[in-house]
Amino acid sequence: LNAVAIDFSAEHERGNTMGAYNAAFNLGFAGGSYLLGVIAMASSFPAIFMLASASAALACALLATLAPPARARSV
Repeated sequence: LNAVAIDFSAEHERGNTMGAYNAAFNLGFAGGSYLLGVIAMASSFPAIFMLASASAALACALLATLAPPARARSV
């Protein structure tokens, strides 16, 4: 996903793009682990797997519909 984020950014904005991607990834990893742990304690493990799969499907759908088309790379 980091490569996809880089592909959609202008060359002079790649450092900011990488920083934003890594910050979002780390916050999502930490926050998601905590949140899914709280949900697992309140309900069940199948519930957290259903929630995680639904959020992954939503992320894929958003990427497919909102992302601009990729530019051709010059080698």
